[in-house]
Amino acid sequence: MDVEKTFTLYLAFTLLVFFAAAFYYSENSNKLDECTNRLIEQKNRAWRSDLDNRSCTMELMECSNELNKTFKRVLDLSREVKNLTKGKKILESELRRERDSYKTSLESLTEFSECEVMGNQSLKDNCFLALILRKKSLPEFIQLATCGIIQNRDVRDKCLMYVAIRLNKPEICDEISNKSFFYIITCRGIEIKHYYRDECYLDLALEERDASLCEKINNSYRNECYTRIAMLTEDSGVCEEITNKEDRENCIEAIKPGGCRCTACKSKTIS
Repeated sequence: MDVEKTFTLYLAFTLLVFFAAAFYYSENSNKLDECTNRLIEQKNRAWRSDLDNRSCTMELMECSNELNKTFKRVLDLSREVKNLTKGKKILESELRRERDSYKTSLESLTEFSECEVMGNQSLKDNCFLALILRKKSLPEFIQLATCGIIQNRDVRDKCLMYVAIRLNKPEICDEISNKSFFYIITCRGIEIKHYYRDECYLDLALEERDASLCEKINNSYRNECYTRIAMLTEDSGVCEEITNKEDRENCIEAIKPGGCRCTACKSKTIS
């Protein structure tokens, strides 16, 4: 009887402890779930806040890019305005130059008329030539047309030579006859014949230091052209273009210190 009572008490105590433990576990489990849910909610709020911050940052970047683009467009527009203003000034300058050029041309008509009325053709030709030499600002087509009405071949070719050199246009030299000539005195006092066409290319070659124009000279003065340019540029390589051995050696010797540098070897300027 005592055993049964003791067992019954033990069983009752055990059940009481079990239910107490179960209740305690249940209460703590609910608190743990609540704590876990609160942590999840906080995490979600932090994640949403981070997304909002990123979205805001992206919007700020887009706004910044738009501002930069707008600023760039303003700068581009400012440059275009400056270019248009500059272009306007250039056009105005060109218009003034053209106006002054044609004004000069019209003022020269009276002088052309004075040449036209001369009865002697030689005087008339020289009058036109003198007019071209004086009127340096005449438009190219008027200068060429004036040279074209000169009947004397030598005077006409001399006119074309001056125009070609003045305008720096080698193609005008092509219009000069290869038979027109004049005489010059060398540094040794020798009078030799020079052709206007060759002299035209020679002077332009010296003016531009362009040895390629020497190739257009058709006589022995081609070597003189190479020699003069070699002296002006102090480039012995130009002398190698000379085919005649003696002239080539003289060319190389001329550009050495103390070499022959007579006045006939130097560039002439035709105004």
